[in-house]
Amino acid sequence: EGLRNHLRAALWLSNVKKCGYWRVHELKGVPYLHDRWYRPPRPVKAYNFPREIDGGDDIYPHTNGTYTLFHLPHVTVSAAPLRHTVPTVGYVIEEKSRPGRVDTDVIFPIIERNAEELRQMYPGKNPKKIIQRLKSLGAGEAYRFPDGTV
Repeated sequence: EGLRNHLRAALWLSNVKKCGYWRVHELKGVPYLHDRWYRPPRPVKAYNFPREIDGGDDIYPHTNGTYTLFHLPHVTVSAAPLRHTVPTVGYVIEEKSRPGRVDTDVIFPIIERNAEELRQMYPGKNPKKIIQRLKSLGAGEAYRFPDGTV
């Protein structure tokens, strides 16, 4: 807490003439986790800076002490307090799992080793077409080659 006022004061005191529009989404209630030397910050009211956009969110912690800054279908950004000499948070960016790439340097020798059997299983098709099938496997699924390689 205090980032919004800190930015306002820093921009004001540094006599900034030009800057882009900005909005602050501030974490509220960040605990102080250091054992000693804590002096609570004095409340300061810094006035809105000219290019500050109203509407920044005040983000409060969940019951477990973590903050969710934003959540999209493919990514979540969270924060949690850290032990430091000033109230501090660390950030975590979590991406949803997605299919990886097929390592052809590993797969091609297996395909070559099983080429004859694959031609019999899939007549008229190039054995290397099996790569498309491998890419379409879901999480936890496996493909067993004729020689038993999984």
